[in-house]
Amino acid sequence: MIITDEFIVLNLPKTGSTYVRAAIRRAHRKRAGIARHLALKLRLVRTPTFVERLLPHIDETNNPTVRDQHGTFRQIPVEHRNKKILTVVRNPLDRFVSAYHFGWWKTHPPGDKSAIREVYPHFPDLSFEEFFELFDTFGSADRLQGVQTKSKIGIQTIQFVQFFFLDPISVLRQMDEEWIDSGAYQKLLPEITFLRQECLNEELFWFLRKNGYEDVNLDFVLQDERVNVTTRGESPFASKQHYSESLLEKILDRERFLFRLFPDYLPEVSVQDR
Repeated sequence: MIITDEFIVLNLPKTGSTYVRAAIRRAHRKRAGIARHLALKLRLVRTPTFVERLLPHIDETNNPTVRDQHGTFRQIPVEHRNKKILTVVRNPLDRFVSAYHFGWWKTHPPGDKSAIREVYPHFPDLSFEEFFELFDTFGSADRLQGVQTKSKIGIQTIQFVQFFFLDPISVLRQMDEEWIDSGAYQKLLPEITFLRQECLNEELFWFLRKNGYEDVNLDFVLQDERVNVTTRGESPFASKQHYSESLLEKILDRERFLFRLFPDYLPEVSVQDR
């Protein structure tokens, strides 16, 4: 989590948040350097606030000691919750592929390793479909921690709700097709600026420009290459070769809430068929 004077950055994993943190940190250093120089001369300018917080994974039981940059809305200090919130989203289909190839799950599985090996004796040598099933069962159970949902919800939807809603348990208990169609979530979801991973540099540039950063401090953003990028599975839906028809339909159903929020991420064939 990053806290500045103007906004908060929440880092949803495997969306491009590594680059966002690095770029904002760099822009801040350039901006703060000018401010300190002026402060010495005029004693009027305060160095802008920039705080990075490493926080525990409060919604996962399998990695209780991990502290990292992926804080949630609930972990924002109360005195900062009135600030703008910035995050990045990515095509859920490509995000699955990116996470699969990144491989964090191989050393940090979503559940008890012995229980996982009973189902997958060859773990961590899983196919992509087995990887999805692993998170659809063990991953979802680990994040829900006994919360009963009205209908089957995908792991990315569960994670999104836990990241961005103030009362995720209540939301998860209500979430079904009727609740999604009603638009009831719109009153519960905080106002958030969602940058798109596929055009991240441009959208980040304009966001920072609108929030106090001058062009002279942002000249690098449009030219930068993103960091920590998994080469396979780049948008728009370049990862489609990983999906059988049945698996694709299952994910479109499981993650229907995310595709409702971001309908342009629906595969074209799905848009036509529905």
